[in-house]
Amino acid sequence: MFRSKALRPIAGIVLVTFTALTLQPLTAAAQLPTAAKRAPAQSDSGEERFSRTLNEIHEILKEVVPHAAMPHMFWSATPTAEGKAGEKVLQAVGPKMRLESERAKPLHGVDVIAKVKMLRWKYKELKSLEGEVTKGFKETEKHVRDKNLPPEILARHEAAVADYEKRKAEFGTLMVAVEAAADGKGELQSALANLGNFMAKYPNAKTHTPTDPNNLPWGSPKPVTRAPYTSPAQFRTSRLFGDPVIVAQAGSLSGIGFPSTVLPTTPMSADTAPTEDVQITRAINDLALSLGNKPVPIYNWVRNNIQFIPSYGSIQGSDMTLQTKRGNAFDTASLLIALLRSASIPARYVYGTIEVPADKAMNWVGGVSVPQAAINLMSQGGIPVVGIAQGGAVSRLRFEHVWVEAFVDYVPSRGAVNRSPNTWVPLDASFKQYQFAQGMDVKANVPFEVNSFISQIQLGATINEAEGWVQNINQTLIQQSLTNYQTQVRNYVNAQKPDATVGDVLGMQAIIEENRPILLGTLPYTRIAIGARFQSVPDNLRWRFRYNVYANDTDRAFDNAFISYTQSTPRLAGKKITFSFSPASQPDQDTINSFLPQAHADGSPIQPSELPQSLPGYLIRLVPELR
Repeated sequence: MFRSKALRPIAGIVLVTFTALTLQPLTAAAQLPTAAKRAPAQSDSGEERFSRTLNEIHEILKEVVPHAAMPHMFWSATPTAEGKAGEKVLQAVGPKMRLESERAKPLHGVDVIAKVKMLRWKYKELKSLEGEVTKGFKETEKHVRDKNLPPEILARHEAAVADYEKRKAEFGTLMVAVEAAADGKGELQSALANLGNFMAKYPNAKTHTPTDPNNLPWGSPKPVTRAPYTSPAQFRTSRLFGDPVIVAQAGSLSGIGFPSTVLPTTPMSADTAPTEDVQITRAINDLALSLGNKPVPIYNWVRNNIQFIPSYGSIQGSDMTLQTKRGNAFDTASLLIALLRSASIPARYVYGTIEVPADKAMNWVGGVSVPQAAINLMSQGGIPVVGIAQGGAVSRLRFEHVWVEAFVDYVPSRGAVNRSPNTWVPLDASFKQYQFAQGMDVKANVPFEVNSFISQIQLGATINEAEGWVQNINQTLIQQSLTNYQTQVRNYVNAQKPDATVGDVLGMQAIIEENRPILLGTLPYTRIAIGARFQSVPDNLRWRFRYNVYANDTDRAFDNAFISYTQSTPRLAGKKITFSFSPASQPDQDTINSFLPQAHADGSPIQPSELPQSLPGYLIRLVPELR
């Protein structure tokens, strides 16, 4: 019971500790150890006040010497307020120590004298808290010795103490120089610059990575702006299906094979083989068998059961498309091909450009009311698309698309009896029309007073926005409010339609089914150009998942990841990816275990109050794992 319920918060503590103490070049104060503290914990311990005071000192320095806010690696390029390199100054900061630094200028409007007074006051506060730091180190050392932890753990502790003392002495020397300069015994701005250099080199708080709102790592994809290709020549030069092979030849090229977008008319073994996107699973085999392994029922089933999503590229693969019963043109084609190949029917992808009447495209992409809305949806999903105007209005949509060709007995049975396959027949199970039913407008007819609800639950609650926690929330009131609203919604729905379904309430989109006894042999739209036929989706047309882990903000800025994992989304569809940290060695595991509470003799569960609030992270080494 302990392992299943207690290790999750412990893992969280260790993960936070690792992130804060291992991946970041912190000041010694940020590596301050404490013996494991038991909850309920004091939220303002001596070590926490020490660390907070260091942060406050750093924030003050950022105003008087702005380069204190920059990563250490960028010091030499630090500009002044005017954008020019500052004047070099040689300053004594100790009996045998001289530092050359730039005479950096403060931010505009900053009262340096007032800021220095604040620095001196904060330094006194910091000195008064050093005893708490020393106490924390001693408590941790006692724990290491009492628990008889491995010698290397004690060595880590001693190294951390020595590092702290060294940095504390250096910080003290620099601070004394600032105080002396403030008293007229030195160049003040240079002394501040030296202290700022120290704080930039050993930042106590995690550095802030500026966020570019136009380049977020999540969100909707940017609309595709290029027009669809309209000729085979454009497709050939586009590199859409991969880079062309370039050969420097000194003789005959006979015997050298080149990738080609032109496949032979005779079926090949690859036309019936599984691929990264065409996953022939047990469920797909069973479905194909239930459909008689016949091309007409297989096509009808996919067309009538898989809803279309206006996006681009292979995302799910055949297995997940079958599970979700929805997918884009690539995913739907992959499922159709998987079912056909499962039935030993050769099948291929075909990629090209088509034109569809605007009204049919508007229905297909979700029942929008104007052609531009359909264009926007498709473009947002990554599909190259343009509107074709006629008489001053958009009458057709031209876009790149993918469909399927299957090698079946088309003459004379048109696929109804598949005895002697003889023809590649085009099939598109993704293009279809829908019937839409409007749902009930619950929001307008049963409004929920959100502001009143929030005001009520805040009464009597303790809210700390700075630290991100809330206590003493009136859970009874929350439950009562939600129950009351649920009753109001139920009463409204019953008044509108007593036997309402989910579709009646939320609205419904239903495929208009077609169950033809034969394959038509034509596509339900105008084909403009064919770019390529392929037996497996090219990498350029397949989505990939990438997960990078960076040691610090500088590595992130230069995209220098120490862990990088890339895999196609069809391979990952339906699978769970876990990023976690595990003890690097048995001594690390032993150290973590030493801070955990022992199992109760009576078998009762470990309580959250018995768990440590924090761990001395500098003692513990973890290894990241992506699995």
